[in-house]
Amino acid sequence: MDGRLVNFENANVHFVNAGLHYGISVFEGIRCYATERGPAIFRLQEHAERLLDSAQVIGFRDLPCSLEKLIEIILQTVAANGMGDCYIRPLIYLDGAMHMIVEGGKLKLGVAVWEWAHFLGAEAREKGDLKENAEYDAAKEAQGHLEARIQRLDGELANARVIDESTIDTSKVSILTKVTLTNLNNEKKVTYHLVSEKEADLKLGKISVTSPIGKGLLGKHVGDVAEVQVPAGTLKFKVEGISI
Repeated sequence: MDGRLVNFENANVHFVNAGLHYGISVFEGIRCYATERGPAIFRLQEHAERLLDSAQVIGFRDLPCSLEKLIEIILQTVAANGMGDCYIRPLIYLDGAMHMIVEGGKLKLGVAVWEWAHFLGAEAREKGDLKENAEYDAAKEAQGHLEARIQRLDGELANARVIDESTIDTSKVSILTKVTLTNLNNEKKVTYHLVSEKEADLKLGKISVTSPIGKGLLGKHVGDVAEVQVPAGTLKFKVEGISI
């Protein structure tokens, strides 16, 4: 705590500490695993960066240490305790009594480590309890996202239909047609390819039939003028040509 190693039972703060009463603190929960080459801390760099980022997000200034120093302190704390499988809790908090929040409060850093068995309980550890396993939770969340995406794609495939280009009527603007336009606001010419919402890519000149311009052009013939309402005002496009 505050740059020095202290015994676990002596790691105390005052009862009227502002960080304690108002939750003015940020923390990370980090895993460390025993390996043949010694303790291996899971994504230490990312955890340390997020801790400091979180501190800045809630308005902490004059952080108690740099990123490099934070990583060094965490490594030293793990090494000093001689632990392999353990849980690491770095905490940045506002120290000082409640009346010192506006003036006089000081940011401090504390890092605690303890064995996993003490955190989960020996029985849960032996039986492989996963309820506190961050990697497992992350994998389950990723799996959920993939399953949702698969379900969405299944729905899109079920509603998909094949369009024969040879049957597309080029006498009017419709999906899959390429439309050459003159922007009557600035006399510039542009060509758009009308596609589905999923295929839209403005950089490639592909616009969705559900976009404001796409909706305004649907059904128009060569020579027609389409008026399109956009946030900047009204755009007027004259249809110069329609093709596949």
